[in-house]
Amino acid sequence: MQLLTVSEVSARLRLSRAAVYRLIANGSLRAVKIGRSRRVAEQDLYDFIQDLRSRSVSPAEGGQDAAEPL
Repeated sequence: MQLLTVSEVSARLRLSRAAVYRLIANGSLRAVKIGRSRRVAEQDLYDFIQDLRSRSVSPAEGGQDAAEPL
């Protein structure tokens, strides 16, 4: 299992480091604390992305983002 730094996660997600820290703080992205540093397991990053993908259902599939009938 590989542990990623916040900077590495930030680069992979193309988000700021502050945004990654917010995701960790609010519990959306799991991380471990080693000393004063945070590390994210690659599997936890993968699970986070899969969770986001499962939440975003296209309007054609009848998700919450679907336009209401006129």
